[in-house]
Amino acid sequence: MRTVAVLAVLSLVLGGCGGSPADPGAAPSSAPASTKPAVTQSDLARVLAAVKATRAKKTATFVIKGTTSLAGGGSVTVRRDGKYDLAAKRSFVEQTMTESPAGLLSQLVGKDVKPGDLDSRSYVTTNGGYLQMPGWPEPAHAKWLRFTAAEVERMTDVSVDVESSIFPAGVSMLADAERSAHDGADEPAMAHVVVPASAAFLAFPSSSTRSLITAGVDPTKITGEVEVEVAIQDGLVTGVWFDALPAFAKAYEQIGQPRVAKALSELSTVVDLRAHGSAAKISLPPAGDVMTDAEFKSYF
Repeated sequence: MRTVAVLAVLSLVLGGCGGSPADPGAAPSSAPASTKPAVTQSDLARVLAAVKATRAKKTATFVIKGTTSLAGGGSVTVRRDGKYDLAAKRSFVEQTMTESPAGLLSQLVGKDVKPGDLDSRSYVTTNGGYLQMPGWPEPAHAKWLRFTAAEVERMTDVSVDVESSIFPAGVSMLADAERSAHDGADEPAMAHVVVPASAAFLAFPSSSTRSLITAGVDPTKITGEVEVEVAIQDGLVTGVWFDALPAFAKAYEQIGQPRVAKALSELSTVVDLRAHGSAAKISLPPAGDVMTDAEFKSYF
């Protein structure tokens, strides 16, 4: 059960952390235009400078929404709200899930699962973190389960860098941008760049990434590009939009399951980043609220 509990936080760690409640509509929401050969590299230069400046601010609050849409209709959305502090090397995130239509999540996992069962609150720190899930039985649901960085690293089959775990992956991947998709001179607040599909695969906020790596997918062998729409204000990244489906299609091809990707219509991510450089004190749970392994097992 402890393994299951820690696995529940993996998507938070790999997908980056979310921000304080804000209007996700402020982030780009429309699909970017088709990729075109770049006439200039103005968008690329602006995006790389904005990512660097955003990191330099050290703190921010934001919302990340990752939506999986099925070709036959229906969708599941994971939303993460929280804040990060790169100087303190820690973050806090709250995760909620919604489904449409009702019961879709249960159909996908093959057992009765309600979106609220997977809601969680989590801290990520240099040495690991703390997880709390309202779906746990009393009194565990009001307490915190400690997990170590070693546990996360072992379960994800990848090395977990603290800063890349805390800083939003959807923003961090912009540093891997290869070129402009098109010159943004006509849209000064927006930029369009292309990143390696492998970067988009790792940045999509979903535990599916970890599952595919475990199944044998090598992210470095995911070829192609994904276009990313970026909102920039005062030289800082304030929003990101991309569809990771092309990247996941390549991943499923690697393990001989191309039909899985064909059952999906979109794997979109929207990031809304706010309050750059604001005070972001992230206090960890009181020691008295942290469960020992023995206590955790006894509650179940």
